Amino acid sequence: MKHFSIKLALISALLFVNTIIYAQSPFSEYHLRVAYFGEFITHPGFKLGVETPFSVRLKEKKRITKEKSKLLAASVGMYHHVDNHYGTFLLTEVGGKGTRPKGFTTERWMGIGYFRSWLASPTFEVDDNGEVDQLTGAGRNRVMLSFAYGIGWDLSRHGLPLRWNLKPTLFLEIPYNNTIMPRVAWEMGVSYRIK
Repeated sequence: MKHFSIKLALISALLFVNTIIYAQSPFSEYHLRVAYFGEFITHPGFKLGVETPFSVRLKEKKRITKEKSKLLAASVGMYHHVDNHYGTFLLTEVGGKGTRPKGFTTERWMGIGYFRSWLASPTFEVDDNGEVDQLTGAGRNRVMLSFAYGIGWDLSRHGLPLRWNLKPTLFLEIPYNNTIMPRVAWEMGVSYRIK
């Protein structure tokens, strides 16, 4: 299990770094994102990341021209489930965004990454000799799958290089006691566009 965790962490880190490299080199713009990331709203945390469009096209529908973008993103984040655990993650995501002429946006995302939980209370272990030792860094390594749908506003249509959004997110921890643990989070954030 230890080797699996190391491989999982390395693969997630490679996906994360690869996404950041692509976000900064062949594309014409990228967005720096900062967000509140609360698991069940009440367990506070944050999410920091970068995203970039890799495909942008205009679509006309009922006399309205919408901008449709396909996006790539990489993020790090954490939350604190009080008196239970800390959750930390590296996440790569692919998504799509539609923007109306006045700036209203809808977006959807799917992601995969590395999730690490850290127990929030002291944890002890009894060894073969019956001695009790306190463990440091007790927790588990898992795969994280995420699915999100969001709404927001693109203020660049009004001369500001900012966007805000609200994204309810479902993420899954795999494996969790030989099964899957679903969690719900709310992400509320802003993005700053850099060309």
